[in-house]
Amino acid sequence: SMVVNKDQILSTYYLSEDCGVLETYDHFFETSEPGSTTVYINPKGDQAYYSRSSGFDQFKLYTQSKLLNTWSDERALFTTDDGSDNNYPFVLGDGVTLYFASKGNGSIGGYDLFITRYNTNTNTYLAPEQMGMPFNSPANDYLMVIDEAKGVGWFVSDRNQPEGKVCIYLFIPD
Repeated sequence: SMVVNKDQILSTYYLSEDCGVLETYDHFFETSEPGSTTVYINPKGDQAYYSRSSGFDQFKLYTQSKLLNTWSDERALFTTDDGSDNNYPFVLGDGVTLYFASKGNGSIGGYDLFITRYNTNTNTYLAPEQMGMPFNSPANDYLMVIDEAKGVGWFVSDRNQPEGKVCIYLFIPD
């Protein structure tokens, strides 16, 4: 694990080409809109997953498809709006498994890591499951990434860290 400034998370670790790309929201959308969010773009470069503010300091997860050279067709990932603050999406290479952070859905404190899978029969995501300890804590735990090509995973947490610092925990997925 390593401790870095919170604004340096994405410049600290690089994904394999086969895993897609992580960018900051403001860079991807070329905006100065405030907010600490990330955008995950799949390896083909034709699907983006991100969160954006839904007001009142809450974020909601969305996806867009790339048609020719234009991003369009924005859709919310979850059709119900339960008031959860969902952020930091990452999709495994299977295109079905989604990791994200949420302050709702039964979080034990701050952001917690959740996993869900896309149901191709209903075109919806299954009910999210909290990942539990050691991935989650009463602090903010977010940005779960599995780099299948390198055989490692990492997630970010501000547990036991001074203001503005986070710890990136590296692990070997089981």
